[in-house]
Amino acid sequence: MAGVQTVVVTGAGGFLGWHLRCRVHAMRPDLELRLVSRDDLLDERGLARAMAGADAVVHLASAIRGDGLEVANVDLARRLVNAVRASGGSANVVHANSTHAESESPYGRSKRRAAEVLSDGMAKSSGQLVDLRFPNLFGECARPDHNSAVATFCRDLAAGRASTVHPEGRTELLHVQDACALILDALGRTQSTDRGVPGRSLPIVDVYSLLARLRAEYAGSVVPILADRLELQLFNALRTAMFPAHYPIALAEHRDERGSFVELARGHQQTQVSYSTTAPGVTRGEHFHLDKVERFVVLRGTAEIRVRRLFGDRLHRFAVSGDTPVAVDMPPLHAHDITNIGSDELLTAFWANDHFNPSAPDTYPERLEPAPTGVVR
Repeated sequence: MAGVQTVVVTGAGGFLGWHLRCRVHAMRPDLELRLVSRDDLLDERGLARAMAGADAVVHLASAIRGDGLEVANVDLARRLVNAVRASGGSANVVHANSTHAESESPYGRSKRRAAEVLSDGMAKSSGQLVDLRFPNLFGECARPDHNSAVATFCRDLAAGRASTVHPEGRTELLHVQDACALILDALGRTQSTDRGVPGRSLPIVDVYSLLARLRAEYAGSVVPILADRLELQLFNALRTAMFPAHYPIALAEHRDERGSFVELARGHQQTQVSYSTTAPGVTRGEHFHLDKVERFVVLRGTAEIRVRRLFGDRLHRFAVSGDTPVAVDMPPLHAHDITNIGSDELLTAFWANDHFNPSAPDTYPERLEPAPTGVVR
């Protein structure tokens, strides 16, 4: 990615666009992202302003369904090629394509033809085209009944209702953050290429059964068995769909003449438990994670826990006290902090699903004030 500093992102307001912004915010804060919506692509002058001096373009904007689907995606590709050539033609383009481009569905044909338009247009410029054909993307904050079946399953399981599952169907899954990592790696390519990106192929029944098992186990102090990275990713998608309605989680308190006992969390794999003391008026945290499962439990004192989705302006607030033990689990890609709002010292316990690794902490600073919109640096 050497030399790439300014990147135009089309379709920045969509599911993949939001996740790409989150990953850049965490791991490449030196990049300037110029955010372009699908509607912005229709504004020739506005698109020209966005392209001025840009080093690369990530083309995510795409129609998925609706009238004129096949024409819409080809038209977006043509408009982008024209803007790249008008700006001097040196910007690289990374196209988020789909494995559906190999099918004869209306969506598949539209994505295949859009890739051809991009390839033909970029062949006449000095920039390179990287065409990445992704399988079904899933992850946190996907739209049910739109982005993926996983999002629909998560919504239904969070609400305690059954989903319609096709017994013979299969799906090939790739977590959206893994797709974002490949997109960022492709920005500085010196040769044009197109490639299919493999995912994990599973019967759709197995995906639903796994999510249902995770949901059933995720109760009280129990954190489910997460056998591999895919299970962690599915669990993170599920618990994000459960946020904030599922929280805080009531914890059972056992009292006798000696005092009280409360189980904070029960895990089945390598985990870490820690605690902190916090003076009155002091705030801790102010960060977010990409993967980590993290639980806060106030043991003594009074606190306010705040959580905000990255690039969102809605703060979720939880008033918690050691007098009534509850747990709040932090969704990935959500900034969070905890403030001692009482007059005495605050004692807080923290549970995480993995040991802290100083060389890869999965912890990125982020204050809880509403994030600005527009240019993201």
